Amino acid sequence: ADERLVVVIGGGLEDAPVRGLVRSAQSEHPGRFVLVDTDGEVLVVEGEPEVVVRGGEVRVPRLVPVAAAGGGGVPVLEGTVLVTGGGGALGSVVCEWLVGRGVNVVAVGR
Repeated sequence: ADERLVVVIGGGLEDAPVRGLVRSAQSEHPGRFVLVDTDGEVLVVEGEPEVVVRGGEVRVPRLVPVAAAGGGGVPVLEGTVLVTGGGGALGSVVCEWLVGRGVNVVAVGR
């Protein structure tokens, strides 16, 4: 019960199904699986379910808040934004909001 399985992948597109399978297993069995995406050396960080190793440097996925320009509560958006579910009720509201701020939108749905 204290064992962990470390799955090592190379990070290419062909590894995407393995990444998805391991992430599903991680959600069902937290702490039992570790995913290491590496270009060579295999390094594992205690307590991290997924790491990326590039050139010997270990990176872990994190979500961080985006600082808004001018201290306001809305980040400055520019370029093109992909909105999945853009044909639905909520997606269309998001698309309208983005277009109203001058952002190019690509809306996709089923």
